[in-house]
Amino acid sequence: MINTGDPTFDRISGKVDASGGDYNLTRGRAQLNVPLTSNLAIRGSFQSYTHSGFAHTTSPHIPA
Repeated sequence: MINTGDPTFDRISGKVDASGGDYNLTRGRAQLNVPLTSNLAIRGSFQSYTHSGFAHTTSPHIPA
C-alpha cells in the first residue's frame, strides 16, 4: 500500500534532503506544500540519485 503525506492547509511548508558519498554518489530530495484555499492544496516532490559504480572494464573488446 502506498501512503502519501497529507497536505497542510494553514501554511506553506517544505523539506530538502541532500547527501553524498563514495564513487560520486549524490542523493537529493525536495518537497513543497502550497495551500491554495482553506480546503485545497498542492503538494509536489522531486528526487534524484546518481552513482558511478564500483567496477571498471579491463577488456579491450568491451567499450568503456
